[in-house]
Amino acid sequence: MTLKPDIQEVQFSSLSVIDSVGKVFVWRDRLFRAIYHDAVSKIRAVLDSGLFEELTANGLFPKTWIADFSLPGFGMVLEHQRYSTVAYPYEW
Repeated sequence: MTLKPDIQEVQFSSLSVIDSVGKVFVWRDRLFRAIYHDAVSKIRAVLDSGLFEELTANGLFPKTWIADFSLPGFGMVLEHQRYSTVAYPYEW
């Protein structure tokens, strides 16, 4: 069964304003990134390359997978494993 979140339930991050690939959001206490249509092929290539798995295995990136639902206006949705510690890109 494919889930369809009500767009009113989705909370887009105000910190996800310079992401050229998509927008980070929270839905039902889960963390996602909605991917713009024109970036889907790039993201699929990265997913297929094994890069995420290698980074995850080395503790450098959260586990990431294609979500089981779509979001209007976006070509793909990724779900990220959620951690209790928040790290902002400007802190890296």
